[in-house]
Amino acid sequence: MATNARRPPRRISPRAAGLAIAVVVLGSLLAGVLYTAFGPGERISVAPNSVAVFNPATNALMADLAVGVHPEGVAVGPDSVWVANTDDHTVSRLDSSTLELVRTIPLPVYPSDLAVGLGGVWVLSGPSGRVMRINPADNGLSKPISLGYTCRRTAEVTIGAGSVWATCDVPPGAFRVDVRTRASRAFLPDSRRGFADAVFGLGKLWLADRVRNEVLEVDPVTNRVVRRIPVRREPVALAVAADAVWVVSSRDGWLSRIATGRALEVARIKVGKEPVAVAAADDAIWVAHADDKSLTRIDPHTGRTAATIKLSNTPVGLELGAGRLWVTIQSQ
Repeated sequence: MATNARRPPRRISPRAAGLAIAVVVLGSLLAGVLYTAFGPGERISVAPNSVAVFNPATNALMADLAVGVHPEGVAVGPDSVWVANTDDHTVSRLDSSTLELVRTIPLPVYPSDLAVGLGGVWVLSGPSGRVMRINPADNGLSKPISLGYTCRRTAEVTIGAGSVWATCDVPPGAFRVDVRTRASRAFLPDSRRGFADAVFGLGKLWLADRVRNEVLEVDPVTNRVVRRIPVRREPVALAVAADAVWVVSSRDGWLSRIATGRALEVARIKVGKEPVAVAAADDAIWVAHADDKSLTRIDPHTGRTAATIKLSNTPVGLELGAGRLWVTIQSQ
């Protein structure tokens, strides 16, 4: 049974956050970079095992909400934000309007990732090789759906074309789940590798192959790969916005922009060390960096860095929704 866990969030006013910001002009990248940063040693204090909530219009911290232990995946629904807490096997439900933690939902499995859609919150457990649905009406859990394979802890889930899509970093690595028939199948059965991330957008499924340094474009009608797009080394996270697919590569700190269409265009932007997550909107692309515990904001139209926000602990997951940027935070 789910337990109530209402705790008042720590709120920080936009004015107080804004006083900490200084503007520094650095060298150019892609015809110039405007870099907004905190002064030496100045970082925004965010607690481990929390979700930091930012106003994407001002870059100001609005709240820092305590959740479960070792939060990773975060997904935004119509009125709630859902967080996968891996170490205590729970999902935290946050009210996206009041910025309160309103429910902690215990799970029988390790929650690798989650996604909202198709009438529920879909939680993927890599180690158990199962997908289960949380009913937002009563926070109840459905009977799990087996993928037919087990993965390691790292696994990702996305929703599109009436299906739940699951990926993990061991072969065959990619699965399509029919939520009506509760059937799952590996749609790239001959794959000898796994995938680091998956996202659905622009009518296609996109997979990040960190071994071959490629992004795969999959047609959801045929379940076949229609294009393999080379990117920088070790692509680990994907997002779709501004008519493009955005890819962060962890090995050398690049953000790739894949503009789709007849003429495939790939532009690359240097963003910093060890990027681990990306969130995208039509007016801003956000990248989380584990190495220096920072967030970078990119203008998707110019490719320029508009802001860098330093944090006291490590950002892990990113999601844009309900007019806010949601960042899962782990300890240093």
